[in-house]
Amino acid sequence: MRKLAFPLVVILLAGTMIAPSIAASDGRSVTKPYTILRGHIQFNSQEVAWMGTQAETFRAQGEERRVTISLEDDTGNPVRGRVQVNGEVVQFCSKTSKAIPVRGGQKVSVSAIVGSCDGGFSVVTEGLITATFSK
Repeated sequence: MRKLAFPLVVILLAGTMIAPSIAASDGRSVTKPYTILRGHIQFNSQEVAWMGTQAETFRAQGEERRVTISLEDDTGNPVRGRVQVNGEVVQFCSKTSKAIPVRGGQKVSVSAIVGSCDGGFSVVTEGLITATFSK
């Protein structure tokens, strides 16, 4: 019995150390590049300049119920982001502060935008958008 007890304890300890890493890898991450776009729009007879990025689209799959978004600009500076899910818009600085609810098949649109961010100003150049989906 003692010969079985030691290996059993070792296996249980190893399992408790491995389980958190398995749980952490439960999510699916998708990364897409973004590049700055500049343009002009006509608003109330005045021309308004804008800068930002084309929205990148991600899709939730199957039983995924949450998504977090992070932006990493090539400058290394914080960048303001905008995410739209089912008509609801959330703005954030570099990373969403909490998971956003989604359903399988639902479209998630994300763009980097110019604006205030972490007490400074977000200058969009080019970089990466990462959407991490989880159950």
